[in-house]
Amino acid sequence: MEKICKAMNLQVHQYNAFRRHSRSFLEPAIYHKWKKDQETFFEELKRKGKVAVGGDMRADSPGLSKKLEKLSKEKECQLIKKWLPALKNHIYWVASSSKTGPEKVAKWTSLINHIQNVHTHDDPEFPKCAHPDRVSKDPSKWFQPGTVALYKVGCETSSDYQTSSLEAFHSVIIRFAPKSVVYPFVGMMCRLYLAGMHFNENVKRQQATSKGQALFKVAYPKYKKGKPMAKPVKTKPTYEYVSELMRLVFTEVFPEPGRFVEQLSAVPVPEDLSAQFEKVPKEVVVSAHVSRFSRAAGGPDHDAGTQHTARPDQETPGVSGEQHMQE
Repeated sequence: MEKICKAMNLQVHQYNAFRRHSRSFLEPAIYHKWKKDQETFFEELKRKGKVAVGGDMRADSPGLSKKLEKLSKEKECQLIKKWLPALKNHIYWVASSSKTGPEKVAKWTSLINHIQNVHTHDDPEFPKCAHPDRVSKDPSKWFQPGTVALYKVGCETSSDYQTSSLEAFHSVIIRFAPKSVVYPFVGMMCRLYLAGMHFNENVKRQQATSKGQALFKVAYPKYKKGKPMAKPVKTKPTYEYVSELMRLVFTEVFPEPGRFVEQLSAVPVPEDLSAQFEKVPKEVVVSAHVSRFSRAAGGPDHDAGTQHTARPDQETPGVSGEQHMQE
């Protein structure tokens, strides 16, 4: 943005001015609003009683889809590849169609029966598959009892909660705090709070409609390897939190910034990671840098002809850790 403004000969504020206004007004307002929102949110949770807490461990353990894709490459498990789309769809169908925990478990465990062409089940929560009865014309598409493929599918399937919404939050964070930019601790914290406000306000957006019809878009995700998929089009995001922040800044923070700044100042700021290391004087670092590149270039007094032919004296240590060169 700064480069664009300079090209148009537009005056823009300097970074120091931006940081001064951020520390005095914007960051205190963001922190104050976040804390108030959290207090309200936790009070609502207390009234509800039990709360299910989920986490995204994708970085530590691959998800079911990745595990099944890996299995499908094995010689004994080629049949899994044909079933991958159906297996993935089953995960989301179970999550979206179940109203209770036992029903969810019953539907999920029915998967092993279904892929063996068995569509009645012992669990009363889900005694029969929901699809219409049909006679299969291709017996080879079903898993056979006792096969390696069936065993491995049974081992890998689990009833983990889906974390797609949490992964969506990660993409929101990148918008507010790009990884390519280094922020001070409080600045980063406030950007994360802004990302949280935006996500919380828009996480329950409904599917958009036009003339009574639900809207979809066609996407070609990488993991589908060129196969198209329909994705619901969501309604446009809202920014009520921005309006609330602007009201807070202009009506409360500007007239009396002291108490807001004091509230933010109470946040403990950890030391920089570099603080745990001994700080080397700048002159020493520059001297080592210049000396290293002078040696690499050969220097005016260096014998370039012997640079690669001389052998180091293995027994005599040189000055500053270097080794003497034999004549």
